[in-house]
Amino acid sequence: MQPAVKLGDVKRAADLFETMKRRRVNPNVFVYNVLISGLCKEKGVRNAEEVFDEMCMRNLVPNKVTHNTLIDGYCKAGEVDTAFDLREKMKKDKVEPSIITFNSLLSGLCNAWRMEETRRMLKEMEVNGFMPDGFTYSIIFYGLLKSNDRAVAAMELYREAIKKGVRINNYTGSILFNGLCDVDRAILTIERMESGRLKPNSITFNSLIDKFCEMQKMGAAEEWVKKMTEKGVMPSLETYNTLIDGCGGLCVFHRCFQILEEMENNGVKPNVISYGSLINCLCMDRKILEAEIVLENMVGRGVFPDANIYTMLIDGSCTMGMLDEAFRFLDEMLKRLIPNADTYSLLIKGHCDLKDFNGAYVWFRKMLENGFTPNVCICNELSTGLRQGGRLQEAQIIPKMIADGDNDLNTNEELSAVVNM
Repeated sequence: MQPAVKLGDVKRAADLFETMKRRRVNPNVFVYNVLISGLCKEKGVRNAEEVFDEMCMRNLVPNKVTHNTLIDGYCKAGEVDTAFDLREKMKKDKVEPSIITFNSLLSGLCNAWRMEETRRMLKEMEVNGFMPDGFTYSIIFYGLLKSNDRAVAAMELYREAIKKGVRINNYTGSILFNGLCDVDRAILTIERMESGRLKPNSITFNSLIDKFCEMQKMGAAEEWVKKMTEKGVMPSLETYNTLIDGCGGLCVFHRCFQILEEMENNGVKPNVISYGSLINCLCMDRKILEAEIVLENMVGRGVFPDANIYTMLIDGSCTMGMLDEAFRFLDEMLKRLIPNADTYSLLIKGHCDLKDFNGAYVWFRKMLENGFTPNVCICNELSTGLRQGGRLQEAQIIPKMIADGDNDLNTNEELSAVVNM
């Protein structure tokens, strides 16, 4: 059973469980725990609850692992109060909690934004002799930074953790760091990490660099790249990609090309995201020719474009009314790739813009044939185009089918009218 659960095949595990009982092999606590764990991971907490009840009816005593697993399942399902009911049952049955018990409950409270209760639970945890660890604090940082308490409370808790001697690892520090909207506080966090003898890694620095790029402060972003290098942390592929995207967003394309060269000189090979960020920014600035040059360059260096990059080029070409170019990029794409949902949407829109509703419907069908389910936006593209073309009867078909929840448009006879427009 355990291998089946680890592979995510909970149905197989449940079948084996039933087979055991049919063959009069009595499952023990360990077996029940394995099945309960699998069911909780599959978000089947109700089924896990039934297995738990069956276990109790068979006079098997649930242990700490059983309770922790089910508590975690309840919390992840958003049933925090039920999780606390089970915690009370643990007390009644004199089952000692573990740090896992408290971490699960804290996570449930934070996800429900019940921060006052989170603070009380943290105190209860300490009263029971459990010192919060780095993972515990990462849970609370995450909750604070998405609630109204935000940065101030998170920083206060961070200082409290440092005073208690809790080792804040890079993962925990990065959660705090990513949530801080105030860059000054983020910089202070780096300084505190260093004073606490914890060396910030590339993830930590990248978070700050990304924030500067979002604020369009590229000078500050590049200054921090220099600082991280001086501190012995080499810029990663993600660092360079963030800079390319930031400079491209400001149309500072000459700097983007310099960054590509710098990263290669530093032994970091640009990937499809590196080139894709630059191509996307060029297309948004209506520089299709330059974007195509980047495309040729990346292919020449052994980095092959994905469907997203071709979609950017197709979108840029359509925006400029260069439909011949758009279909040329499409032809290149089809040689080795299948269009994604965005590509289909653009093609449907492009045909509708040309009042070519037959062509729009052809791509609508191709989308279905390639296993994509049309979303509301794509259906609306075709429906809007049909209405603009005066084909009101046909235009009414698609919204009706969306409302009915019927996506099998390929076989629906009502749409035959569209084919024969």
